[in-house]
Amino acid sequence: MPEGIPANESLVSYLFGKKDGIVKTPEWAEAICKVPASRIVELAREYATAKPAALIQGWGPQRHASGERIARGGTMLASITGNVGISGGWASGYGGIPRKFPMGIPVPENPVKESISIMNWTDAITDASKVTPENGLKDGEKLTSNIKLIYNLAGNYLINQQPDINKTKKILEDESLVEFIVASDHFLTECKICRHSITRDYFL
Repeated sequence: MPEGIPANESLVSYLFGKKDGIVKTPEWAEAICKVPASRIVELAREYATAKPAALIQGWGPQRHASGERIARGGTMLASITGNVGISGGWASGYGGIPRKFPMGIPVPENPVKESISIMNWTDAITDASKVTPENGLKDGEKLTSNIKLIYNLAGNYLINQQPDINKTKKILEDESLVEFIVASDHFLTECKICRHSITRDYFL
């Protein structure tokens, strides 16, 4: 560890229980995750000896409380097994392919040229004058009106990916601000709309 870091703060110290006295054995893990210790050993050896090896975990495993530890764990596994910076290695959070528009569907030209950052679209609802080129407005000097309608197509940024969920929830609940909201997807999941969010009457 770098100079100045307290003792026993490394990953190796954690695994060998030097700080808390608990060695992180396969048997220890089995009691927590219910995966048999023998299976954990088998998977660990298979991954550690495969060269190169890539973890393609997708987005599902971390979609729960403390799920970010899975992403961190994948990064640590890639690091300690030498799968960083090599062709075919590393740990991927997604590993998918970019979205493509189906062939044959015409896409009309959008008359609105301005675009805004996903981080400040709530400002464009409450006071569009706050959205300027200095804080995320592109291809324009100003917005001419506040956002009154939202069509959320296969996106999860309506609430649960916002920096301030509570603020966004209050804004979207206020019908004097956004007057119409459509969420279009196969499933209306919590990933789309926070379960403590706006009423179902908004959605078609």
